[in-house]
Amino acid sequence: MKKLLVIGVVLSFFVVFESIGYADRKFVTIGTGDPGGTLYVFGAGLAQLYSQKIQGVIVNAQSTSGTFTNASLLLQDKIDAGMSVLIGLWYTYNSRMGLSDKVPVGHEKKLRIIAPLYKTMLYMVTLKTSGIRNLSDMAGKKVAIGAKGSAAQKNFEEFLTVNGLWDKITPVYVPFSAGLDELGNKRVDVAFTAGGVPVAALLQLCSQHDIRFIPVTPEIVEEYNKRTPMLYFEMPANTYKGQDQPVGMGYGPAVFFATSDQEDNLVYEMTKTLWENLDSLKSIHKVAEELDINDVRVKLPIPYHKGALRYYREKGLNVPQ
Repeated sequence: MKKLLVIGVVLSFFVVFESIGYADRKFVTIGTGDPGGTLYVFGAGLAQLYSQKIQGVIVNAQSTSGTFTNASLLLQDKIDAGMSVLIGLWYTYNSRMGLSDKVPVGHEKKLRIIAPLYKTMLYMVTLKTSGIRNLSDMAGKKVAIGAKGSAAQKNFEEFLTVNGLWDKITPVYVPFSAGLDELGNKRVDVAFTAGGVPVAALLQLCSQHDIRFIPVTPEIVEEYNKRTPMLYFEMPANTYKGQDQPVGMGYGPAVFFATSDQEDNLVYEMTKTLWENLDSLKSIHKVAEELDINDVRVKLPIPYHKGALRYYREKGLNVPQ
């Protein structure tokens, strides 16, 4: 009797499961970033949008340590798409940097762009009481530079090396949100973070402390760009509480990506849904205001996915490959 009862419950579960439509749906996971960062917030909003708009899919946003983890998971078929800063993905595509040993050699060349997204700023933050005002003032200080082995950590290490500072600071390897907490608790002198404008964790920090952004000049960014892709941006005054002057910063675009193995039709629908529902994404995060489909006209160092290209060509956009 007990066996019959269990079988009946199981059969009832599957009847209900199919009746609400889940049996015919594809479950899709998007790798994002640190929960306190822009990649995660934007990615979670995008996942929700896809679940609502794309027939036959249920999409989940997975918090990760960022680019290298997302690329590794994607190339092992553990997630279906990912978000990244272009700089980090460029490292991986060109040299396998950060990839798990479980990813076969050569599979890094399967990485494909779906869409360019928003500016990912390189923030260098300190407390106003620290007396640190520029790059050279970081010498001899403790600097939180991101999780060890992450794309951001590699990028920041390279940036400090180019500027002659890497061997003059004490690096502290913690995720971005933890680094900002360490700064607020005065256990580090400077915290590096990366994200759009604004970053939720930074908004929280400057609501509790008087902070200062360490600026860079166009010349510093131009010199670094000879080695690693980076552009210059001047963050407007009053973007964050207590920031009463514009701040020169370096940035790289965030990108949405998959692999060449991902289904063309799914990627087409993801591309179409993203660009045709920007108003919904703007209600999730302000960075969506920066998204411009015409950015696909700019040549990127990684190819686009065929499904994404089909949508862009339908829109009459010439996408350099």
